[in-house]
Amino acid sequence: MARATATDGGDAASAFRARDDGARRAYNVEIPAAWQRESVDESLLRGHRSALRWCLLATVAACAAVFAVQVWYYTTLTTKVFELQSTNARDGYECVPLSLDATYGLNLTEAECVQSAFDAPKASTMVQPFTANSFSVANAAGSTDGPWDYSQTSEPSFEVPTYYHVPLPGRSRGVYAYDDQCALPLYKGFENAAAYSVEFAKHNPLKLSYEASLRNGANRFVGYGFTSLANWVPNYGSVPLESFTSTEYKTFTFKPSAEILNVDCSGSVVDATMLNEVRANGAVIYVRVHSMPSSTPVPGSGLGMSLSFPQKAVGMTVGYPAAIHADLGVSLTTSQRCEAYEAQMAAEAFEYVYSYCHPCDHFAQNAPFICTATTAKNVIGEVLAVSVGNAFALFDCTVIIVGIMLIILPERISRPPSFTERRKTSIESLRRESADDVERGAAVADAAASPR
Repeated sequence: MARATATDGGDAASAFRARDDGARRAYNVEIPAAWQRESVDESLLRGHRSALRWCLLATVAACAAVFAVQVWYYTTLTTKVFELQSTNARDGYECVPLSLDATYGLNLTEAECVQSAFDAPKASTMVQPFTANSFSVANAAGSTDGPWDYSQTSEPSFEVPTYYHVPLPGRSRGVYAYDDQCALPLYKGFENAAAYSVEFAKHNPLKLSYEASLRNGANRFVGYGFTSLANWVPNYGSVPLESFTSTEYKTFTFKPSAEILNVDCSGSVVDATMLNEVRANGAVIYVRVHSMPSSTPVPGSGLGMSLSFPQKAVGMTVGYPAAIHADLGVSLTTSQRCEAYEAQMAAEAFEYVYSYCHPCDHFAQNAPFICTATTAKNVIGEVLAVSVGNAFALFDCTVIIVGIMLIILPERISRPPSFTERRKTSIESLRRESADDVERGAAVADAAASPR
């Protein structure tokens, strides 16, 4: 009977220790496992509870702060996307050409050209690179000296005064040259006529002159078409049809702005009456086009300065009012000419041409283009995933490092126990002593019951 009692007492002690150990493990459930011991004979925590709790709270706060900072940081990061295409525009992208253009040898976008490189035509920036001592309009029988011979394709000399414009003076010394996409109508508004065709050379003064230059190898592949430049509807009544002959095109004139009345033509044959006539009815401006690239020194610039004439370079040969050229056999000498009038008319002629065929339009055709876009990272797919992963990684590393430190340097990182902790330790000690007393009592009872 005594043995049974002793055995029951030992089982009760074991059950008591098991319940006590389970209670302590439940009490320590919020403490990371790396900060606890496995032994049931000692305190389950490697440090003091309050210290470990503060350490855990600081770890969680630090991880939360790191998570917030990482979310902010990754949302500010951007990614560049590149696309190669044949056009210079794409929504949300910035497109730049990959190669230098064939006309000016520049690597510009259309926007850069307009905003920082282009210089608008002015009378002061017109260039007259070829010697022009006189303006000869001689039209002897069989002669093709000049654009005024409308009976056939002209073969002009370089003696007629012709003005050129350098549209990108800070980047290139090349004069203006039109591109293949240029659609300059016979006169302003003709592009709205039913008979108009972009592909038809006779409807484009620039293309007419270019075709003439291709057949004019004897004069350096420079030519004039059989039509002059017109920025207003000529007095034909209705829109002219394709049946017009070449001799009817010569009545096209160019009307300048009121600025023409302010030019100084003192000493020339041009007076105020003639300037008013030009303002009201216009004057003839012939378009000269070069079909072969070339270059020539800039007059008066000294050595080392030259102008470049790309293929399809354009010059303006300015005519005078009909009152001066009543007879096409008249020639004007240098003293009779008014270069201020010629330069102003040429500048306005280029300005009119640019309203249809701007020099910067050329860069919009300089394919291929590389287009770049800057995009933000995906908030759910990238930002949150990376931030959460890094925060958990920091938490795990901190728990492991603190656990190692608790094993190696427990007395250095644990503060003295508090009153509550000392009380809990005393209770646990009394419980262990009580359990030991029960075991010893059971052993004594067992020994007494055994026969001698």
